[in-house]
Amino acid sequence: KKSGLYELEQNGTLLYAGKTPAGNITLTLRVEAKGKEKESASFLQMQNYVIYPDGSIIMEVSTTQTPKDLVIGRYGFGFTSPLGNIQYLGRGPEENYSDRYTAAFVSLNSAKVENQVSLYTKPQDMMNHEGTRWLRLKDESGSGIAIYPVANSLRKDESGNATMSFAALPYDWRDLNNANHWYEVPQKDGKTHLTLSAAVLGLGGASCGPAPVEEDRVSGNATFGFLIQPLEK
Repeated sequence: KKSGLYELEQNGTLLYAGKTPAGNITLTLRVEAKGKEKESASFLQMQNYVIYPDGSIIMEVSTTQTPKDLVIGRYGFGFTSPLGNIQYLGRGPEENYSDRYTAAFVSLNSAKVENQVSLYTKPQDMMNHEGTRWLRLKDESGSGIAIYPVANSLRKDESGNATMSFAALPYDWRDLNNANHWYEVPQKDGKTHLTLSAAVLGLGGASCGPAPVEEDRVSGNATFGFLIQPLEK
């Protein structure tokens, strides 16, 4: 909060828009995000999109942050969706983090989003899954979307391929973080609140310290990209 990360103001400029002979639409945007206070952190992004005729989208973002040594909680993106079922190849089924994953093996898992909740004494962001190779969000008929990481300068698997972290919650993470007790959290709205992350800050040694070690800290100086594809039953 001191760095203004909860109240970033964004300004974007479209640098390029075009269409390839194959019918793909390509977009390049320059986006600046900065907190409201004078000493707030700032982020400069170059966002590249490719939209294919079948509805698939590739998004790749490169970011430079100021100050460069700022440690952030997550580098990624948030979405909401009406799709209430998840299937993924990644660490699970229990929630896990970069310094808490040795008992969560890479495996194929399925779950309902409404059950992706850990009832901590204080509400907070939760149910992260590290090392995800792909994620599917589906409705009851099996239709939905599939998401694959295509670039990640912060996290890779043993073979050097990009992975991602995700959390799919029945609550908005901001509502969880702003509440001190569960009765203060707004009722579930029937939506899936999804975060796709290049990296998520480790938990560290305990609630009062020590902080996560260097390799489990997250910087906004990074590149992250993913592919979203339509998924038919």
